[in-house]
Amino acid sequence: MRKNIVFFTATLLLFSALAAGSWGADQNPGQNPTVIKSIGYLKLDKGLEAAVRIDGDFLYQSLVLSNPTRLVVDIAPVQKIDAQAYYEVNVFGMKSIRTGQFT
Repeated sequence: MRKNIVFFTATLLLFSALAAGSWGADQNPGQNPTVIKSIGYLKLDKGLEAAVRIDGDFLYQSLVLSNPTRLVVDIAPVQKIDAQAYYEVNVFGMKSIRTGQFT
């Protein structure tokens, strides 16, 4: 389990698909909700670094998909997304960073 800020480095499309309740995570109504607060990125000499600020407890799983090639980072459980839904990047062949919640 991780808390607060997680750093992901990628030169592929980073897509954060947020799924509440994945992997059997318990959601107790009395606990503080997990919230995606913000996403930022920084162009480095040899790549791109993306930082995702998450308040609360969570698990994550990453995988690479094709057609189009993209890096997917599933984060769960997430009750709310305060971050923007779309960040235009356009560096190192990476088009954008997107967030969305699976329903």
